Amino acid sequence: MRRNKLIVLLSAITIATTLVACQNTQAQTQEAATSQIQAQQSPPAKPVGEGFGGSDQVTQGEAATNLTTDVTVTGETYESTGDDENALRVTGAKVTLDGVTINKTAGATSNTENGDFYGMNAGFLATDGATVTIKNATVNTTAQNGNGVFSYGSGTTVNVSDTTITTTKDNSGGIQTTGGAAMNATNLTVNTAGNSSAAIRTDRGGGTVVVDKGTYTSTGYNSPAVYSTANVTV
Repeated sequence: MRRNKLIVLLSAITIATTLVACQNTQAQTQEAATSQIQAQQSPPAKPVGEGFGGSDQVTQGEAATNLTTDVTVTGETYESTGDDENALRVTGAKVTLDGVTINKTAGATSNTENGDFYGMNAGFLATDGATVTIKNATVNTTAQNGNGVFSYGSGTTVNVSDTTITTTKDNSGGIQTTGGAAMNATNLTVNTAGNSSAAIRTDRGGGTVVVDKGTYTSTGYNSPAVYSTANVTV
């Protein structure tokens, strides 16, 4: 009889131990599953040093040439090879550019979003309420994040016609409009070859873009002919 009681007692101890072990295993499994779900829900950390994460403050870099007074320019050539630098910028002035050549042949942007949003490192940039007429011009960029013709900010207007714009590197749109600016494009020939480089592009803050006639070609990966966050008429 005592032996039977001992067997029953040992069996009860074994069952209790098994139940505790099962409960511990279930708790560990639930904890691991919770950790996995949290890891899946958490966004991946941004890589360091890849030049993204633009500032909310307008950051446009430097300009090899900056026109700040009203003027008409004919047949000039503007060059840039510097980082974060426009070959030509017009700031708050009324300017006509006839038959000019703009070459951005080197120099990378330190921050791609500042290039996309504010015009840093573009071949040509109009900003601060400038009104610019460009005609019979040639714009070439072979720099990373070297947008061709960029119009930035409320009150800024670029009227560009009978002009050839060519960009070859990544994140380099043909005509770009942001921050509420305006772009009126007539009879342009625009070719882009880099990744994420739409021929007609708008970005943060949008604006108004009117395109009449012309040829617009994008051949890079993830590069539509038109990428728009603004009012675009083609």
